[in-house]
Amino acid sequence: FIIHAALDRFEEITGPNSGNSWRTPGSTGSDAMWVGLLCPMEELRVYGYLTNTNIKIMAILEGEDSGKPANISESGLKALFASLHELYVEYTLNPFSKIKYKIISPRFDQGVLKHVNEFNGSGGKNSKVTWI
Repeated sequence: FIIHAALDRFEEITGPNSGNSWRTPGSTGSDAMWVGLLCPMEELRVYGYLTNTNIKIMAILEGEDSGKPANISESGLKALFASLHELYVEYTLNPFSKIKYKIISPRFDQGVLKHVNEFNGSGGKNSKVTWI
């Protein structure tokens, strides 16, 4: 349910009728792809990142009460998304990768786990990202 709600919100924010108003004018790099908070639900917060090729990357952070201000390092979360985007690009550059299918790659999985653990150890503060 949470993923579906976040995807619906993603479409509302970034869809064809949005006119790219979600992008900060003049932003470049990972800032230009940062969508931000998609939807808070109880103890979870879903954040989004949209690549230039319309690949959606989401992170669900747990451990925050949606009624309280978030204690999340936005720069740490942006760095996490940029690292995950880089891993995805590396995966797609492999001529043996099956694009548009489930990613089955130990190297990709290990890279994601490494970056998630780094985020949980430093940038996450009181929140925690889980790799599924």
